[in-house]
Amino acid sequence: QGPMGANLDFARTLGIGASIKVGILDPPVIGLLPSHQLGSRLLSQLDFRNLSAGDSPSPIADSAENHETLVADVLAGEHPVYRGTASGALIYVAGISNDYASMQAGTAWLAIQDDVSVINLSTHLRDVLFVKSAGNNGGQIGDPGGFYNGLTVGMFDESTQGRHQLSSYLLTGTGEARGKPEILAPGVWITDGEHYSGVTQVGTSFAAPHVAGPV
Repeated sequence: QGPMGANLDFARTLGIGASIKVGILDPPVIGLLPSHQLGSRLLSQLDFRNLSAGDSPSPIADSAENHETLVADVLAGEHPVYRGTASGALIYVAGISNDYASMQAGTAWLAIQDDVSVINLSTHLRDVLFVKSAGNNGGQIGDPGGFYNGLTVGMFDESTQGRHQLSSYLLTGTGEARGKPEILAPGVWITDGEHYSGVTQVGTSFAAPHVAGPV
């Protein structure tokens, strides 16, 4: 059982999402490891690093990123034990550098060219739902986690049935009376049985795909 009586084991059995297009956007994306568990549903990995909106991306040449691979597997992996929350979703990866122009270019491509319905992490764009991790400093949520039109996801602690102490939650300096994050999801003891040598990970990066998948 999860917080507020959520049946997490049952929820995992519902995560199909067949043919739903989901984008993954995260700086700095290097690419998914070949050992990812998406099978043929990984449809593209394009490099938007140091590009601006309207520039044409190239395929991501190197593939060696444990962090992003685990994010993708939590979202849509096919592992028989550590199944993703949307194990039928079609996945599009946009690699970006840590600047607004590159983020905008990758976001626009995912939304317009790939026609995704959900993007795991990112910035503002119409007609697409963005799901962003809250951060792990236990305090203030930074951009783009404080964005207005989207879901910011924190991680919960099963032992207390509440917010994990590392999960960011303060939204200050915006002049807006609204709360963040909107939702908590599993972010502790996360594994896909493969990456990071099977060692479990902790972070809101892994909580966000638990929400992006069911959405």
